[in-house]
Amino acid sequence: MTPGIPEAKEKPVKEKKSKKQRKKAKSKRKSLLRIRCPICFNNLGKDSVVSTKCGHVFCRNCLQKALILKPVCPTCRRKLTGYQGYHTLYLDDNVYDEFVDDITITQ
Repeated sequence: MTPGIPEAKEKPVKEKKSKKQRKKAKSKRKSLLRIRCPICFNNLGKDSVVSTKCGHVFCRNCLQKALILKPVCPTCRRKLTGYQGYHTLYLDDNVYDEFVDDITITQ
């Protein structure tokens, strides 16, 4: 330390990720980006996600409107009748928050 000369602040050194870690993170982001309603193409919100009995995922409103027109899955055309044809998906808040953070960062 020299009098009259301010000390240089050390910048934190970022830990470099290995190629394998970067590839895994990129793959995770890509898979998260695919969680969109195939009808309206919006990201699915945690309170309005439904899954058909055949496993396809939609916004609740989109699926309900589609079923009024024709009672089949909009993706695979499997017959869906009434409320037994689909159910709500309850997403854990921590998983949902991580999902939203990843979407925000990558867009």
